[in-house]
Amino acid sequence: MTNYCEALREISTAREEVPGRRGYPGYMYTDLAQIYERAGRLKSKKGSITQLVILTMPDDDITHPIPDLTGYITEGQIVLGRHLHRRGIIPPIDVLPCLSRLMNLGIGEGKTREDHRNVADQLYASYARGRDLRKLVSIIGEEALSGQDRKYLKFSDDFEKLYLAQKDEDRDIEDTLKISWELLSMLPKSELKRVSEEFIEKYGDFSKEEEEEKAKEEEAKKKEAEKEEEGAKEEGEESEEAGEAKKAETTEEGKVEEVGEVKKAETAEEEKVEKEGKVEETEKSETEAKSEEEAKKEEKEEKEK
Repeated sequence: MTNYCEALREISTAREEVPGRRGYPGYMYTDLAQIYERAGRLKSKKGSITQLVILTMPDDDITHPIPDLTGYITEGQIVLGRHLHRRGIIPPIDVLPCLSRLMNLGIGEGKTREDHRNVADQLYASYARGRDLRKLVSIIGEEALSGQDRKYLKFSDDFEKLYLAQKDEDRDIEDTLKISWELLSMLPKSELKRVSEEFIEKYGDFSKEEEEEKAKEEEAKKKEAEKEEEGAKEEGEESEEAGEAKKAETTEEGKVEEVGEVKKAETAEEEKVEKEGKVEETEKSETEAKSEEEAKKEEKEEKEK
């Protein structure tokens, strides 16, 4: 179809017609519609005509006039990605830009399976997040991601390897949905916001996640118990140290008190000695005064004689 549109532009230019977007003629939409709308049911015969139109996007630009107008006319597009082909994903179907306007009319209970729509929406959203994280990893590295982001990153890788990539096999809708639930079980149950709780309980297998959560809870409890034990031990050591310190303080106070009493006794002894010394001095002074008085008296008597 790309070659057809390029030829149409060359003819339009040769005719000197008024060009439209990027030089393509304005009637290119009508021409494409006439070709694509040949598909459908036949009135005179049984059966229908289905077209698989192959379109090469110029410069891989999906907004180019040719793929853009084709998208308006057709009821769905399957987009192939070079980046997937380079990584060995065959068929290299780039899921995110793909579209089907008739999907809702052909899926669900009684047609495929009741959980088909929910699973498709959840796979699309989870894969889109994984692709965004892959771009982020190329800038900041995987080490900077959280544990949950790493699960999404692994999910996107496994989605391409297990879901998109197909060998020479017959894979029916049941096999596809089974692979889908195996992939979704890699993510936390709480992240499946686009899937009904009823379908999660019925088709999902999150026993591994529950075991991991249980192991994490047990580990957390164990760590908490160890922390409490260490805290109690530290408190005991602190209490023991405080008791010893208090005992040492009491002993020190006792020693200070004993020193005070000794000092008090020494002071009392000094006061006693000082008092005795003063008494001796007083007695000595009295004796000297008495001797002096007697000497004066004797001297007076001698003078009278």
